[in-house]
Formats: sequence, C-alpha cells, structure tokens
Amino acid sequence: ILFPDNQGTFFVQHIPCRPTNNHTLTYVDPSSHRDLDDCINHSYAITVQAQHINNVLSFEVPYYVPYDSILLQKNIPFEKATKKHLLDYQLAMSLGEIRVGLFQNGRTGQIEDQNYFQIAYSLGDDSRPSVFQGFPPVILTQEVPSFKAVHQMLGVFSSGKKVLENLESLDLNNTTQKVDETLQSVKSTSEAIQGAVED
Repeated sequence: ILFPDNQGTFFVQHIPCRPTNNHTLTYVDPSSHRDLDDCINHSYAITVQAQHINNVLSFEVPYYVPYDSILLQKNIPFEKATKKHLLDYQLAMSLGEIRVGLFQNGRTGQIEDQNYFQIAYSLGDDSRPSVFQGFPPVILTQEVPSFKAVHQMLGVFSSGKKVLENLESLDLNNTTQKVDETLQSVKSTSEAIQGAVED
C-alpha cells in the first residue's frame, strides 16, 4: 500500500471472518461511527505506521478457506446465488476484510478531504494450497492392553533372574530318581509281556 502524501498515521487491519462484497473497495464514513472501536476491532492483526517515516507498507494475508475444493469450483455471480446460500457463498470465497485508515490531527481546514491510496497485490510465490482430510482411524485407549514399559536391554536381567529362580526350585536329584523308577517300571512291564507271550 502506498499511502498519500499527508501528515498522519495510518493503520491496516486484517479481519479474516468477513464475507466478500463483490470484490470492491468500500469507503466507510468515520462520522457514522460513535468512536474508534467501531473502526478498529480488537484481537485481530493490525499494524500502525507514520507517513513521515515511510509511506509504503507491505503485508501478507494468509490463504485459509474453511471449505474443500474452492479452487476447483466456478464462481457464481452474487446476483445469481440464492438468498439462502448467499452468506455461505460469500464466506467461502473470502479471505477476509482489510481495513485501511488514517489518523490525522489539525484544524478542519488543514485536513485533506480526500486521500488516495495506491494498492498493489499479488499471489505469494510460496503459496501451497492444501486440504486437511482429518485424522486416520483411531481406537479407544481402553481397548489397548496395558503393559509395563522397560528401558531397552533392561528386560534381559529380569528374565535371567527368573530363569535362575526356576532352576533353583527344581530338585534335580529327585527328578533323576523318578526317571530311574519309570525306566524300571517299563522294564518290568516289558519282561512280563515277553514271558506271557512265550507261555
């Protein structure tokens, strides 16, 4: 924006939630507002610059449209849009509203009645239109079985300890005796069967 050659302070504010109005510039008569709060809204991005310091101001408006496939749609003239969908259509095509104003002090005769601004605009060379498709399918945390998390390699020591405890609980001598008794029983059974066959 090139500000006019007037001694004053300019402000530029971007309000993203405003619908588009036929892509035209609109003059707002300050006398129709009660105070400055009607011209400048709080909680929106704003910058203020004095003309005698620099009369050129450059700013960027982020491209965000809360609808899908806007770039693929053919724009319909507002006069052909139904009244029911007019506001939605205006919001879908809008990047918001840019308010430019001038604060100027002095007597009435010293204040310029008309101030001309020169505006240059372009699409940013780093713009990347994208669409948020939502999050992938998820499950409830209650459906995930709980487990104890341990650091990597620390589980080896606990597992080895359990193996040693199990080995200590085994009576190897008793196990050997049980095996010998089982073998003797099998031998006796085999001899009895062989004797019965010979008879």
